[in-house]
Amino acid sequence: MHLRFIHCCRAPKKRILTSIFPSDTFLLVALAAASLLATACKKPKGENDLAYAKAGDANAQFRVAFKINDLNGQDVSDKEKRVAFDWYRKAADQGHTEAEFLTGICYTYHQGVDAVEGDRVLAEKYLRRAAEKNHSMAQVKLAELVATKDPTQAFHWLSKAAAQDNPRAIYNLSRMYNTGDGVEKDDIKSVLWLRKGVEIGSAECLYDLGLSYEYGRGTPKDEIEAYACYNVAAVSIEQARKNLESIEKNMPTEVRLRAQQRSKELLKEIEAKIAAKKAR
Repeated sequence: MHLRFIHCCRAPKKRILTSIFPSDTFLLVALAAASLLATACKKPKGENDLAYAKAGDANAQFRVAFKINDLNGQDVSDKEKRVAFDWYRKAADQGHTEAEFLTGICYTYHQGVDAVEGDRVLAEKYLRRAAEKNHSMAQVKLAELVATKDPTQAFHWLSKAAAQDNPRAIYNLSRMYNTGDGVEKDDIKSVLWLRKGVEIGSAECLYDLGLSYEYGRGTPKDEIEAYACYNVAAVSIEQARKNLESIEKNMPTEVRLRAQQRSKELLKEIEAKIAAKKAR
């Protein structure tokens, strides 16, 4: 995620994409990742994907399924959803990791498959297969599915995904340390994970870090740091903008100017860390 410094300007409109999946941020990222993989999957030159899919080629089955997803804003029919699901499952049953993940997603959100008793079990089954192969997004989604009944297991999978710099996993780990679900409550560790998330461009982590500074949760209170975190995060998070306006009301002019300068410095620090990670 690329963060931009803003101050008192209009928030950007959200872009809405239509696919066979619900327009959830997690799913859109999943589809984008799958798109890259679909392109990368080896394809015999000059050959037809559908023919190879029918012959049992897992990569071709995955590509055929993915091509049915329409990322250009047009609706996908129920029939097409079912066809896509069938191909995803065929590839998944041959051990295709990305297809295992997306089959689990289909069962989770009933995309291309009717809602029946046992869908959650099947969702967990396919997500677990991909998670055990270190698919970070499958690990995150599996953690979310099991969090209520087994928070300790959720913490386990989030830790594995966070080790791969998955921003959603890092944010959720921070929340677990904050609430004490699945792990001993530790506000200091919560803040440490927030900082790690900020270093890879997570606006959600930056917003929560602002809350930590504002209320002294896991770190000493610091009004200027809270202001800077809210200011940079406000480009993506409306509540950060509201918190920024609230904290600014009681700030003397001199302090506000220092906070604005710190906002600029913070943005540069974040962008430098993101660039350094990309350069590795």
